[in-house]
Amino acid sequence: MVNMTKTGAAETFMEISTEEIGERYGNLRLVNPVAYAAMERSIAQYGQITPVVVGQPSGSKYEMVDGFKRYRACKKLGHKSLSCRVLKGKERALKSAMLYLNMQVSSIGDLEQGMIIQSFYKEDGLSQVEIAKLLARHKSWVSRRLSLVERLSDEVIEQMRLGLVSSSIGRELARLPRGNQKDALKTLRKYRFTVRETARLVSLLTNEPTWNHEAILSFPEPILSDRQPPRPKKSEVDTLIRFYGDLSTIERLCTGCAAKCAQLSNVDGQKVLSGIERITDFLTEIRSQFSF
Repeated sequence: MVNMTKTGAAETFMEISTEEIGERYGNLRLVNPVAYAAMERSIAQYGQITPVVVGQPSGSKYEMVDGFKRYRACKKLGHKSLSCRVLKGKERALKSAMLYLNMQVSSIGDLEQGMIIQSFYKEDGLSQVEIAKLLARHKSWVSRRLSLVERLSDEVIEQMRLGLVSSSIGRELARLPRGNQKDALKTLRKYRFTVRETARLVSLLTNEPTWNHEAILSFPEPILSDRQPPRPKKSEVDTLIRFYGDLSTIERLCTGCAAKCAQLSNVDGQKVLSGIERITDFLTEIRSQFSF
């Protein structure tokens, strides 16, 4: 169901059923689980604040162009329709809009830019010169981003699309030959490597002879040995044990003072009593938390 709310010369704003919107271009964007979770919380609390952007490349079904996080959060939360800004134009124009809209707010990295450029190159059959003209960019800009994506293996790209591997880690893996990336990916996921650790793994594989690669990937000892053991969390039991020790210390001090009351004649009695009252109040409050 489509409800038109506003029409302009170059675009239309509509309320469109989520069932009528596809996400064929979603494979050109990467999933960031943290950002998706934050968007879901925002939608749940405030609802949809800004419209998503859709187009009709085939003239029939709507396709998402921008706002994939909002779209998926709304669907997950059971929203039946979305406020949409509808762009005119065919497939090339809509993919160009994906770049333009996100580059305006710096929300698309060079890897995702490269994925869209690769789509122009492989799916639309455009040359790098034609893509540069379409995007009003220099050919070298197009070439760098296309090269970055084409250095990545299909396995790495798929993991990045699913949000299982970050773009920063993907950029490090791109330093390896495509045929070696799958095994490196298994190792970094097995040991939950950070970006820095992944960079060290790539450097090891790059600098060591190939016959050592299997041993490095099986157990990257130089990296794992530098890991700091996690600090143990302070439990409530530990806290109570330390508090009991402090109470024993206070008890010994009080016993010693009581035995030497005659030596307290030169001490300001009011200050002593004030301190005793504060300690007594604290101990009374703590005592009330225990059942005897």
